[in-house]
Amino acid sequence: MKFDRDWLRGQPASDAFDAKAYDPVDAKRRKPPGQTYAKKFPHLEYAKIPEVPSPEDWTLKVFGEVENPFEVNLLDLFGYPQKALNQDFHCITGWSLLDTLWHGTPGVEIARRARPADSVTTVLIHGLDEFNTCMWVEDFLNGLVSWSYQEKPLSLRHGFPLRFIAPPHLWQYKSCKWLTGLEFLTEHKLGFWEIRAYSDSALVWENDRYANPMADEGKPMGALRAKALADWDEEREG
Repeated sequence: MKFDRDWLRGQPASDAFDAKAYDPVDAKRRKPPGQTYAKKFPHLEYAKIPEVPSPEDWTLKVFGEVENPFEVNLLDLFGYPQKALNQDFHCITGWSLLDTLWHGTPGVEIARRARPADSVTTVLIHGLDEFNTCMWVEDFLNGLVSWSYQEKPLSLRHGFPLRFIAPPHLWQYKSCKWLTGLEFLTEHKLGFWEIRAYSDSALVWENDRYANPMADEGKPMGALRAKALADWDEEREG
C-alpha cells in the first residue's frame, strides 16, 4: 500500500463492527471480564475534536532523555519502516472491538532513531490540548505510531492524522489521539487519566481499571534495547 499526500486525503475508515460475524465461542474467549462488544467503533474525548486543514503539515516531536531528538513531518514519517498491527481493542469504559487493523511505524523504530539513554524507563505520549498518557518503555516498543485504520486514513474523531496505539494487553486510554510528541523519561510520570484515578498499569485481562498508581516497575531501556531491536530487524527481514 502506498501512503502519500493523495492517500492521506482519501475517504476515512468506517466505524462499522459486527460481533455477530465471529464464531460465538471465539468471540466469548476473546472478551475480557466486564466488557461487551460495541455495535460500531465509539469515539471518546475530553476536549473538542480539532480541525486539521493541512494534515500533510502535521509534525511529531521526539525528545527527552535521548541522544538524537528530532521532529518528523507526517509525509516523511510515511518513509520510515512500517508494520501492520491487527489487534483487539479494549476500552476501560466497557466496550471492545475485535481485529482492529492499524498501520504505521512501531515504537521500536522511533527508539532506534532517537537513541534513548539506557536509564530511560518511561515514554510520555503527548496529544493535543495538553493530553498525555504514560507508558513503560517495554510497552512503548511494542506500540505503534499509526496513521491508518482498516487500510484507510483515520477519521478525525479517531485521531486523524496520527495517533499512538498501545499494545492489546493495555486499556486503550494508553493510546493517544492527535499525537504530537513522544517524550523519553528516566523518572515515571502519570498521564492525564492516570492522575484522575485510572490505573497506571492498565492490564486488560486482570480487569485492572482504577486507582492503581505505578503498580508495576518498568525495566530501563538498557535492559530491553538489544532484544527489541533484534526482534524488529528479524521481522523486517523476514
